[in-house]
Amino acid sequence: MKEAKTRANRALIGCILLVSMNFGTFIVLSNYIGGLSVQFSATVGQIILLFSISSIGSLIANLSLAPMFRRMRIRSILLIGISCYAAFFLLMAFSTSLPLLYVAALLFGMGVAGCGFVVAQAVIMWWFVRGVGKKISYPSIAYPLVSLALSPAIAWGIESAGFTPTLLVHGLVCVAVMLFAALALIPERPEFYGLTAYDPAPGTRLDASSAEVREAIREASVTGAEAPSNSVVSMPSVESPAGMTLKQALRTPSYWLVSVAVFLIVGVATGFGGQAVVIFETAGGVTAIAAALILSVKNLAAMAWNFAYGALADRIGGSSAGLLFGLGVMVFSSIAVFVSGTGGAIFIAASLAITQFGGMYAAIILPRMFGLKEFGSILASINVSAALGGAVVGALGGLIYDATLSYTMYFIFFAAAAAAMVVLQVMATRPRALNRLAETAAAEPIEERITT
Repeated sequence: MKEAKTRANRALIGCILLVSMNFGTFIVLSNYIGGLSVQFSATVGQIILLFSISSIGSLIANLSLAPMFRRMRIRSILLIGISCYAAFFLLMAFSTSLPLLYVAALLFGMGVAGCGFVVAQAVIMWWFVRGVGKKISYPSIAYPLVSLALSPAIAWGIESAGFTPTLLVHGLVCVAVMLFAALALIPERPEFYGLTAYDPAPGTRLDASSAEVREAIREASVTGAEAPSNSVVSMPSVESPAGMTLKQALRTPSYWLVSVAVFLIVGVATGFGGQAVVIFETAGGVTAIAAALILSVKNLAAMAWNFAYGALADRIGGSSAGLLFGLGVMVFSSIAVFVSGTGGAIFIAASLAITQFGGMYAAIILPRMFGLKEFGSILASINVSAALGGAVVGALGGLIYDATLSYTMYFIFFAAAAAAMVVLQVMATRPRALNRLAETAAAEPIEERITT
């Protein structure tokens, strides 16, 4: 138990560092737009195209991660992602043409996905039994704080030392921290060391959110044996399946229902986050400076909402927490249609920051449905829907604004998407559907994950 606790805590710290540098860097890339525009004699529009190309890289990486989780060790996956990151910074610093810059953007997207939330969430789910929801929220809280420190540091560096030196120092720090996390802190799965996930209070009754990671429940649902009395869940008739393969999961209706739910809620989160400043200016009628300040309110509120979602999932279960937060998005989006002024912009920032729970949603809800045996592969495949949702909904927001010069219809779409997500989740996680998943897992025992 002591060794499991040590490795689990190191895994959590490593995941926080990994995601903090990864997404903290992603958020502050806009600081380099001006320097890149000058260096390549390109328009701002040509430089902003980097973000669209990076989305394609993320999509490619998520498609690749599913089989990689089955065939490779976690550190090998991380080293590939970090290598993409290092190549990105080198190409950004020394490229002489826009095509090479676009190649760098593609590598960046692959690096963001290859050593980002999917990997971190899988590692945390593997190593902890209790409090998993809160622990998954920690990286989501940490990376906005890192971005707040990086942004002024980059601005000062460009002004003092120049564009290229600043970019290289940023890349060196980023890659060094991620390498330290990957090589010194983040371990393989517990089974690799002959351990089980760390449980700080073994031998006690578990709630539904904890039961999904209990080995006893997983074994019971495969063998048909009775689960130990100390692992009874709050819904005793519904146990999480013993760890379905991705191939098995793809054949279930619940997988596709959740995929669409993730597409919708992550799309809403990305759409709001990517256009937040313009939304504040338009819907709230505030100045650009005020909108930038209100953005800080949104980031702070997102950290609070993310922690609340993780804590609530630990307390009442991932399904119930997802329903409550989905309904919250629906209600707040509906109210946002009617607000205006500075107060209205602040309300939109603080309330619609709840949408950011979408980045944690899949990791919280999937274990109870499909177990943990191939959790990483299933999460990576579901994340393809998340990437598509972010791209589609973000583009839709721009089209709606261009057509109406207002975000009113966008807020209505947010509310409708959240309502649809709630309905889809109810369909995918109702007791009958979960029982069918457990029966499928029990009828088709899965192969062990390859660890060599």
